[in-house]
Amino acid sequence: MKRVLGSMRTRQSLSDLIEGRLSSADGRAELVKLATRLIVEESLEAESRDALGRDYYEHGAAAGQGYRNGVRPG
Repeated sequence: MKRVLGSMRTRQSLSDLIEGRLSSADGRAELVKLATRLIVEESLEAESRDALGRDYYEHGAAAGQGYRNGVRPG
C-alpha cells in the first residue's frame, strides 16, 4: 500500500469537486472547506518537513533515526 500525503487526498477531492465529479448539496461551502483544509494540511506538512529536515516517510540521515513519524527499525 502506497503512503499518500493528506494534502494529496484533499487536493484530489477539491479537483473532483471543481470538475463536477463530487456532488454536494452546497458546492460553494464544500469548496471553501476543502480549500481551507488543503491550506492547513500543506502548511503543517511544510512545518514538519522544515523542523525534521526530511520528507514524508523518509529515513533520517543518521543510522537509527528511523522515519519522521517516529517508527524506528527493530
